[in-house]
Amino acid sequence: MMLGIAGPSVAIDLDAIEKEGEAIKQQTENVKKEGTQVKTDAKDLKVKETVTDVGQTKDEATKLKDMVTGFGQTKSASTNPKDVGAGK
Repeated sequence: MMLGIAGPSVAIDLDAIEKEGEAIKQQTENVKKEGTQVKTDAKDLKVKETVTDVGQTKDEATKLKDMVTGFGQTKSASTNPKDVGAGK
């Protein structure tokens, strides 16, 4: 008789364990998807930061070049590079 009572309760427990296993499997898949999305977002953010950094570096290089060549120092300077700094 003990087996008769124990049999159905074991079956119920196995069903509950199976359902819990499926729930854990689904949660794992959700975490994987979220992790993939976070990784993609991080890459996108890094690319945006890199593009911004490159743009800033280019602007700084242009300013330095202008400073060295004399462009942009005075509004009255001619646009001809040979005229800049030639006493005009």
